[in-house]
Amino acid sequence: MTRPSMKATLCGLAASALAAGPGGMAASQPAAAPAQTPAAAPRLIGPLVPGVCLLSQQELIAGSKVGQATSARLRSLAQQAQTALDAEKSRLEKKESALNAQRGKLAPAQLQAQAQALNRSIQALQAEAGERSRQIDATRAKAFGGILQQAQPFISQVYAAHACGLLVSREVVLGGNLANDLTPEVLAALDAKVAPATFDLEPPAAAPTK
Repeated sequence: MTRPSMKATLCGLAASALAAGPGGMAASQPAAAPAQTPAAAPRLIGPLVPGVCLLSQQELIAGSKVGQATSARLRSLAQQAQTALDAEKSRLEKKESALNAQRGKLAPAQLQAQAQALNRSIQALQAEAGERSRQIDATRAKAFGGILQQAQPFISQVYAAHACGLLVSREVVLGGNLANDLTPEVLAALDAKVAPATFDLEPPAAAPTK
């Protein structure tokens, strides 16, 4: 009887907990460099464009004290979930090995019944791993969104102080004069006025009503 693969069941939740942040940013490890790195294009520098200001939400998360504490908490929650899943996976693997060792001793009906029960347990573990992954995604989105919401008053203040008429994501700018980057000032305000807060995993999504 074919069983669901437990190896494919549990990808590292802790490793993927921060795979995407605001705007799809990678908030954990930088991407590996390609085998052959092309020569860097010349930096484009031009005159300051009055009224056009820049902001990096990615850096507000990755560079602020509250963002770093939030990322560490997310990793901890993901690792706790991974540890529990790994323990159940190990238990099922031992149960599977024991069942394989008894194949010649059990009646076909007994073997089939125990194999089916094991399959159900493996499927339940797969479902649990998927649910934990969704919880981590929801928790990350809420936690990072909360930081950006807390930063909004500081963004508004700095935006007004620089007489900005347009605010552009720094991540989409290919080049030019970046003197009107508001990120450092907003980061400083976040570090000075926003304290990290603890949080737990978001609850599992409610099952749809039939």
